[in-house]
Amino acid sequence: MLLALTVLSTLAAFATAMQPLVLAPALDTALLSHSRPATSLGEVTLNNLGPSLLALFGLAGGSPLRILVSVVVLYVSTVALASALGFASLQLMRRIRTSIANDMQSLLYRHMLSLSMPFFLSQRVGELTNRFVYDAVSTAQTFDPVLRGLFESALQIAFYGFMLFRTDPWLAGAVGAVALLHLGITRLLQREIRQRTEDSFDAYAQVAALVQESIGAIRIVKSFSAEHFQQERLARVLSRVKRAMLRFGFYANTEQPLREVANALAVGTALLVSFYAMSAGRLTLPGFVLFVVVARQAVIPFSNLSAAVVQLHTMMGSSRRLIEILDHEPVVVDGTRQPERLQDRIALEGVSFAYRPGVPVLKDVSLEIPRGNIIAIVGPSGAGKSTLADLVLRLYDPSAGRITYDGVDIREFRQDVYRRHFGVVSQEALLFNATFEENIAYGRPVDQAEIVRAARLANAEEFILHTPDGYGTEVGDRGTRLSGGQRQRIAIARALYGRPEILVLDEATSALDSESEQLVQRAIDRAITGATAIVIAHRLSTVIRAHRIVVLQDAGIVASGTHAELLRASGPYERLYRTQFQVDGSQATA
Repeated sequence: MLLALTVLSTLAAFATAMQPLVLAPALDTALLSHSRPATSLGEVTLNNLGPSLLALFGLAGGSPLRILVSVVVLYVSTVALASALGFASLQLMRRIRTSIANDMQSLLYRHMLSLSMPFFLSQRVGELTNRFVYDAVSTAQTFDPVLRGLFESALQIAFYGFMLFRTDPWLAGAVGAVALLHLGITRLLQREIRQRTEDSFDAYAQVAALVQESIGAIRIVKSFSAEHFQQERLARVLSRVKRAMLRFGFYANTEQPLREVANALAVGTALLVSFYAMSAGRLTLPGFVLFVVVARQAVIPFSNLSAAVVQLHTMMGSSRRLIEILDHEPVVVDGTRQPERLQDRIALEGVSFAYRPGVPVLKDVSLEIPRGNIIAIVGPSGAGKSTLADLVLRLYDPSAGRITYDGVDIREFRQDVYRRHFGVVSQEALLFNATFEENIAYGRPVDQAEIVRAARLANAEEFILHTPDGYGTEVGDRGTRLSGGQRQRIAIARALYGRPEILVLDEATSALDSESEQLVQRAIDRAITGATAIVIAHRLSTVIRAHRIVVLQDAGIVASGTHAELLRASGPYERLYRTQFQVDGSQATA
């Protein structure tokens, strides 16, 4: 497509450049010039261009009316051809620009999904979305004026410059020297334009992040009557946007008047020096008129070319924010091995982990998870329970120690293949704006029978079948059309789909009301029967069924054993039981 654009732009630039020149025969005829035509292409100048074209088209000696009619037809035809070629190049440029935007967004999306969890902990969702949509499109849109400005303008400058120098090198040099003012304007503006572009994009990203955050937490906003507070937050951000845009606008709006003054100086110079040359007999009267017209036409693409360089810096400003993301590399690096089904156990061997240096979340943790066992992880909030599960899933790598799967360090495995052995249910059931069946089979081939099986195990089929389209019903953005308990049961069905051999349940019932909790708990009980499971739980009914209970506190394991053993021997577990599990006290002797 770029090759086709090159051809079209070359023809369009040539046709545009020819428009004022094809009027030369009419000018010679009107001014009664008697210049002799050139005998070869190398002899053509603005002084003899009119007679040369008359001779070329066989109009020499013809009547003035015939010459004028022919010139008008030729001029209109040249303009029509240039317009048609310009239209075709614009359409092709739009196709190229759209393809570039799509390619950049595809690359950026693929790269973001490949990055590890620490990257996303340091980013705001709205800002990433803004970069993905706005920055990529803005960068691609700048290709149009840059490519057309650099390419077509350069061709027109070369063509007009050749004609001016063929006519009189000294005159052309004088006009060219003044036209170089555009280079000074470009050097003056380019750095500021680039910096202000980055500032304005950063400011708009803050707006997008705030709006997305507010909409995502709209229930909290309204529950706390915080609408006015959010409006004030937005007003402060918009104030920064305004300042950034005004600074950008000052430099962007300075460009046009400066270039207009430079163009006027160039045309004025052309008028003076060409009049002097005509007075000295170096230019004919038609040559004088053509020299001024062509000089003016040459200055315009020179101005466009210089403006394209400034646009290039605008592109560099918008693309900088994309490059920042693309420069990030995954910190959790893929291995090459593919794990088979779990045969023996998963083991944590002296594992330590910190999100920030010097603040350990887990320290020297060793734990075995035998195949077919249910391991319950309990402990106070912030003890590192979810972090332990994330490390087993290899969403993060330990700061020290290692995690093995059947004796093999999980860092040796391909992440995607390794994680397919797990089914995960988190505390917050995150669903996608898709159908029930798409959410249950998420990321895997759809098997209707397997979807139904997973939904039944999760106690979800009853309410699914009461929706208008059953399994084909849309659940809404983040599952907002469902209750909390219904969302959690769909999340359990999603975890069970594909029959994973290891389940990770991270406080899957902690945010539910009693009735929903009972339904979800029954689904969990069925799901973990006979499975290898890591269960992070606040509820005693799940904990007491575990083969082993692990108590996390102060970044380490302080006790482990069965429910009965820990009640007898572990003070931390007993205190946890009295504070967190006392609501299930009736089950203490189960």
